[in-house]
Amino acid sequence: MKWAGLGLLLALAMVLSLSLGVRSLLPGDYIAAFTAYDPYDPAHITLMSIRLPRLAAALIAGGALGVAGSMMQALTRNPLADPGLLGVNAGAAFALILGTTLLGRADQTTIALLAFPGAAAAAAAVFALGGGLRGDAGPVR
Repeated sequence: MKWAGLGLLLALAMVLSLSLGVRSLLPGDYIAAFTAYDPYDPAHITLMSIRLPRLAAALIAGGALGVAGSMMQALTRNPLADPGLLGVNAGAAFALILGTTLLGRADQTTIALLAFPGAAAAAAAVFALGGGLRGDAGPVR
């Protein structure tokens, strides 16, 4: 029953994501956009180039965050695990500040390319220091 409720809530959120926005669309616009797409119709363009990609990105990002959280909880055997526990946030921030200082730029691509390796290195260092390389990593020492 719980899973059915969560599925219903997800479906409702998807419908709201497609229907809410600056431009109001009629229910017929959705059907027409999927069955007979007109590249010159503003409603079809709005749906197919803005709202549908936004929905797909939200579903992919939400799923990825859920899997990452589940992996972190399994790795640490801690149901309350979060990125701060393994130093992921601090590692990303440190690499970002160091790289921005040395390179003198901070556009979006640079931020992503600096933060990810810093986060991964910090998590790997904490895991190695915690005995993960010996195979005896545990939440209690």
